[in-house]
Amino acid sequence: MITELRHYIAADGKDAAMMDVMATHIRPILERLGFNIKNYWVDAADPKHHWYVMEWPSAQAVQDGWAKFRADEGWLKVKTAHGAVFGKVEAFVLRQVPGMKFG
Repeated sequence: MITELRHYIAADGKDAAMMDVMATHIRPILERLGFNIKNYWVDAADPKHHWYVMEWPSAQAVQDGWAKFRADEGWLKVKTAHGAVFGKVEAFVLRQVPGMKFG
């Protein structure tokens, strides 16, 4: 299992707009494409920072999933209409450290 952590930073003054775009447009596309979103957070001190975690069956699935997303007609329409709300996007593929599992 591969865990991916994504960090989105809204463009200046666009944090509420980015939340709306993520909830109204992006989430349905990700769900339709079969992305396994585990959690979604907004920084309590600075709501322009959005974080979410996804699980993937393999590293290849991560690459294939995002390639499929970037080519998706629905995403391309959202990007054209609302792309200005996104200031920066970072993605991190994480690995579990043996002996450090909690819960």
